[in-house]
Amino acid sequence: MHASGGRGFAASTPLLSKVYLKPEELNAEGEDLKVPFPFKTKDELRDLVLHQTKSSPPSNKVRGILRFYGLPFSTEQGKKPGSVYMKYPVLLVNGFQINDSYIISKTLAPILCGAPLSPELLELDEFITYTVINALLVEMTSVPSQVRKYFSTATGLKAWVFWLMSPIFPFFAPNIMRKKMRKPGTIEEHGNTLCAALKASSRLNSWDPLRPKTYDHITPRPAKHCYKVLFSQQLCCALQSDVCALFVGLDPLRVL
Repeated sequence: MHASGGRGFAASTPLLSKVYLKPEELNAEGEDLKVPFPFKTKDELRDLVLHQTKSSPPSNKVRGILRFYGLPFSTEQGKKPGSVYMKYPVLLVNGFQINDSYIISKTLAPILCGAPLSPELLELDEFITYTVINALLVEMTSVPSQVRKYFSTATGLKAWVFWLMSPIFPFFAPNIMRKKMRKPGTIEEHGNTLCAALKASSRLNSWDPLRPKTYDHITPRPAKHCYKVLFSQQLCCALQSDVCALFVGLDPLRVL
């Protein structure tokens, strides 16, 4: 287990009973929680464990949210052992299991932001989670060199397997990702849509989308009452972790 991010709680904080769900009570991908989330305050968000992979954009998104709000959490690589939900990310909050980055952000927003996400922001987060990210993965699995870069965080035998398979990834992986996209289109088209949506958002005063030749870094820079973002034709994994605060309903004016 790898500890990451946030500050610990005071030793005097009272303990909370663990809350475990039955397999039939777990939410599926894109499905709201079947059991009401039992925690209401930030202090009750304890013993956070994120089952993830380092290279997964949805996992990056959840890590970014937790770190932004200073929530202590640990990470476990890969799928949650013994769970009927076979995807990631999965977040455990004091034992309570939440599946899917969209549902994780939707569940935590009322506690971390003080109010549920607006319909506008829910639609935006859904678009990013189920369309933009998959369009990103289409782009990243279309070229062997990008496949090797995407899986550069893998180690041991897995790293060798990905390296050896990188030449054939473009023949099957992009089609798999395209089928998962809820809206058809290229990463450039969806990137432009995302830029326009963020620029039009009443929560933002202005956006300054730049298009560098490389797509290695997309970094938000607070300047007075706006965020300026390096925004390239090919989004990268950093998209979710670096600017996740905008995607899950943060008002930039509150954090400048």
